Amino acid sequence: MPNVFRVEFGNRVRGIIDCFEIGIQRPSTLDAKAHTFSNYKGKNTIQYLICITPQGSISFISKGYGGRISDKVITSKSGFLDKLCVDDIILADRGFTIEEEIAAKGAKLVIPDRRKKNQKQFSPYQVENTRGIAAVRIHVERVIEVIRSKYKITNGPIPISMLQDNYEGISLIDYVARVACILVNLCDSIVDS
Repeated sequence: MPNVFRVEFGNRVRGIIDCFEIGIQRPSTLDAKAHTFSNYKGKNTIQYLICITPQGSISFISKGYGGRISDKVITSKSGFLDKLCVDDIILADRGFTIEEEIAAKGAKLVIPDRRKKNQKQFSPYQVENTRGIAAVRIHVERVIEVIRSKYKITNGPIPISMLQDNYEGISLIDYVARVACILVNLCDSIVDS
């Protein structure tokens, strides 16, 4: 366990989750446009849930979902929750409102604090807590950046033809995303020991 994780969370961190999006060509049907339009990116995308270990290896990649899907729904639909064990700690950003789903598996979700409606600023404890989470959560962003920089296809836009499922129910872009993650795992870690 890298020291930066051990200091903040002990030895129980199972992974850090986040979503990354790949731009796609604009679909021709209204339904497909609505399903894939990402308000966050402001364009049509396909979205993946990714989990990295504290050592920086990718341990989970979901299949692709339309860019409109929420972090909560993609986490539930992807099968990620089935991989959790009792006492695991999962780190995520504020958008992952999945505390109850993770608690049902006997695990714990750690996210940065949220400011209350009437709270003007964080307390000193909240500032330190948020800083500690951000210091280790940044690693998942770095891994996503490695994927994007090494494998330009993940920057999009992806042709619509790559989104069609084959007879096994897997699209070509899902294969591309998985292979990119496998190859990134062969690179040197982005996490300092």
